Amino acid sequence: MVAQAALDRRIRSGPALAALASASVRLTPFDPIAVANWSRMWTKKEYPWDSLWRDFRPYIDRFEVAIWANGQVCGLALGRPSRGNQNVTIHFVERDMGANNPFGGLVIPVVADVANFYAKALGKELVKVKDPVFGAIPAYLKVGFVPAARIGRTEYLERKVEL
Repeated sequence: MVAQAALDRRIRSGPALAALASASVRLTPFDPIAVANWSRMWTKKEYPWDSLWRDFRPYIDRFEVAIWANGQVCGLALGRPSRGNQNVTIHFVERDMGANNPFGGLVIPVVADVANFYAKALGKELVKVKDPVFGAIPAYLKVGFVPAARIGRTEYLERKVEL
């Protein structure tokens, strides 16, 4: 997986992810094991990931990632590409708020990178975030997202796909 190789390089070479150097880190799609780990291990749950996972499964084209460290799911994200060449939209992102999560503060940069690789592979122009959680907006801005036009009551952030 291209995103896994890029993450491994960033962990080895950059100070931003250096805290993960001693962790066994991997990126996977959603599967029953990831959902079971989330259900069993996360004490605070913002989203019903088991239901969301089932809701997104019928979409052949979808964005999904489970971020693992040391055998535990540390972050989850789901989204979908638009029709045409416009964008990939991240619909849901959450991290385990437990104290043992080595990805604390790092889930959004990783999800943004994975979404960028997916959008690039599909020939999309933008990565968007739909209705970002207010407290997470600074993390998105830090990795290059900017406010985008609202559609009805739905708020978006966006960033150009990095080539």
